Amino acid sequence: MVGKKSGLELGGVWGALFEYNVAMANTNSAKKAIRVQERRRRRNQRVMSMVKTAQKSALARLNSQASPEEAKQVVLHAISQLDKALAKGVIHRNKAARRKSRLTKKLNLLLSGKKAS
Repeated sequence: MVGKKSGLELGGVWGALFEYNVAMANTNSAKKAIRVQERRRRRNQRVMSMVKTAQKSALARLNSQASPEEAKQVVLHAISQLDKALAKGVIHRNKAARRKSRLTKKLNLLLSGKKAS
């Protein structure tokens, strides 16, 4: 039997917002759906954390006085992370395309020697 768990025991966003009653679902399929949703939420959280970290490091490298080759490597890594998140269905394809486009645009400005606006 699935017992009640407090929100803090579950952790994450859900735990911080409110008390979460795991036994609220009546049918076995509903209970399984809750378990599946939690697994997916945690996976998505890990993937998005990696994407955000890669993007932040790429933007920091583009805005700093780093060499263009270093910046290019970091941007390619960020684009790779976006593609992985897209393949797993964590983010929408247009969002991935928009973010990759913005990173590539800034990289091209850096490589051409012009100042970003």
